[in-house]
Amino acid sequence: MESGGVLLNMSEAQISLRSQLFAAIRTKGPNGFRAAVWLLLAVAAVGLSAQAPPSWATASPHIITAPLIKKKVGGIDHPKFVTPEHADFMQVKERVIGVLVGKDAKAYPVRILRWHQVVNDVIGGRAVAVTYCPLTGNAAVYERYVNGKPVLLSPTDKLYESTTLFSDSATHSLWSQFNGEAVAGSQKGKRMTQLPSINTNWGLWLAFHPKSLALSSDNGYALDYDEDPYGDYEGPGAIQFPVSHQDNRLPRNDLVLGVDIDHHAEAFPLNRLAYENKTSMTTDIGGKKITVVFEPRTITVGAADDHHHIPAYTGQWFGWAAFHPNSQIWGKEPPKPPPPLPIVFKDAGDLTYAREGNSATLLKTGKVLIAGGDSGHSPMIAAAELYDPVKHAFSITGGMKKPRGGHDATLLADGRVLFTGGMDDHAVIADAEIYDPQTGQFTAVQPMHSRREKHTATLLKNGMVLIAGGYPGDAGPEASTELFDPAKGQFLSGPSMTSPRQDHSATLLPDGRVLIVGGTGAKGALSSAEIYDPATGRFTPTGNMSIARQGQAATLLANGKVLITGGSTGNIAALKSVEIYDPTTGRFTSAGDMQVAREGHRQVLLADGDVLIVGGLGIDPQHRYIASAELYNPATGRSRLLGQMLLPRFGPTLTLLGNGQILVTGRFSAPGYYATATAELYQPPAS
Repeated sequence: MESGGVLLNMSEAQISLRSQLFAAIRTKGPNGFRAAVWLLLAVAAVGLSAQAPPSWATASPHIITAPLIKKKVGGIDHPKFVTPEHADFMQVKERVIGVLVGKDAKAYPVRILRWHQVVNDVIGGRAVAVTYCPLTGNAAVYERYVNGKPVLLSPTDKLYESTTLFSDSATHSLWSQFNGEAVAGSQKGKRMTQLPSINTNWGLWLAFHPKSLALSSDNGYALDYDEDPYGDYEGPGAIQFPVSHQDNRLPRNDLVLGVDIDHHAEAFPLNRLAYENKTSMTTDIGGKKITVVFEPRTITVGAADDHHHIPAYTGQWFGWAAFHPNSQIWGKEPPKPPPPLPIVFKDAGDLTYAREGNSATLLKTGKVLIAGGDSGHSPMIAAAELYDPVKHAFSITGGMKKPRGGHDATLLADGRVLFTGGMDDHAVIADAEIYDPQTGQFTAVQPMHSRREKHTATLLKNGMVLIAGGYPGDAGPEASTELFDPAKGQFLSGPSMTSPRQDHSATLLPDGRVLIVGGTGAKGALSSAEIYDPATGRFTPTGNMSIARQGQAATLLANGKVLITGGSTGNIAALKSVEIYDPTTGRFTSAGDMQVAREGHRQVLLADGDVLIVGGLGIDPQHRYIASAELYNPATGRSRLLGQMLLPRFGPTLTLLGNGQILVTGRFSAPGYYATATAELYQPPAS
């Protein structure tokens, strides 16, 4: 079943409302709700007996030819799989279609299915086709037998009721992705048996199926699976194809769970389930008791009958309504979402290169050095450029010695900039170099002792730079640290942290110590924190946060305390909660909530003491980047929505300029392409 991928079709206002609704939901104890989720994710797939497929309402034939993408891509007929230990190309929050037949569990990344639409496979001794429709966002798994013999299904350029059609290798009949029924050819009217599947994220699926195999991206096609080939068919103003029945009872693109029992069809809108706090409920459809389970944090939804997970539809309303004109709709319509926030950032012009994962460093000259990153196509970028706040212009400066993205840049005491680690062409590197503003040139220095990405680099009061933790590329997070001596241009081995961590935060305290907080450890997100003291050269534990966090943001406040916002905990989507660390007590205390749940966001302390918080990743782990900005007031512990940036952005750079403006650059959200050249400026109002 598919749910996460089509969230791109919702407006920012809808996402904001839905994010608030989802964040308010709490799991209802370990016995009832968790058991229901287990039913969807861990019970041997359905009635693996010859259970009859669900009966679908018949729609009048409406077959059209409509090539969806310029580049014709076939299905995967000889899929390769990897074990979890070798699935390093999979992110924890990546959307997958999980299939369980007998004891065989497999996960199929949605970003691969988007391109191929069908994977012909064998699971539990059964010939199956894992199918995906990019127009409705629905995924379905069928036993691929025709006249009792296994066949291969291939995607075609034909649509039936705005749903993709597949051709079989034996009779070349056309089969609907929606219900597995042949709509043309010698097999017309016959149906393939549908098996249950679930659309969830890789982390949750793996938690229930630790030995699950994952579909490899190495399948004979030279494709960039991070690119979405169907961007024209998603979002406002998307291309639409005709259907025989249009139903305006719900917005066309609303996500629904569709269940059909003996010609009794009912749709469960996900926004209504969220609003009514229905994470698990039992209802009656066609005289049968059906359990609907909705796990909002990972947007996992499904249905069960008699303790068996049953096939169902999860996709856009128009697709369900076309085949079910008499479908019932569960629940009451939730309140209308609030109007979109005003745009309060202005266009600052375009960088010379589109970038994501770049760095931005305010030089002592007042200019901003923007370096490296990924343009969306390998290799990484070596070029660097300068932003002049007076001329409001970008200009090229010397290029880095090593192309890199996801690195760390640190302004040294003498005005030069140190660059450490990151990635080049998908490999984590140890290379380091220094930019000299006086010459406009980069010079390589001795590499670090370890390869690092998602590490921190903190300028100490003695002029040294503390490099801590990170991901080495071939193992778990690092506990090791290094100290860079600018005078010698060398890295010295530092003491180990008390815990290995990556994607953590590091904050220089007023007394010269460094606070290290959270991140991802060997077993997941961390709530622990520790202090590095340059005087003793040691790390010591300090108080723990109230919740584990990775991808959080940290800011030193004017009173010497440290503000920690957002992040995520393991498989759970972004957090809204805020905590403050007090160096005098060594403790974290709760300090309210942000208005929007975020991870991978950025924040900066303004002159009036407020903290500007922008962007990040919201409720949907695969696509949902955030354009909104808010102001947090440390004195009151309250936050208020400020408005929107021009673009939704994840992990952007935020640079406080000498004139008080904030420069924003870097990654944004667009179907299949994330780097952007567009820069933005925010002007705080006069105090």
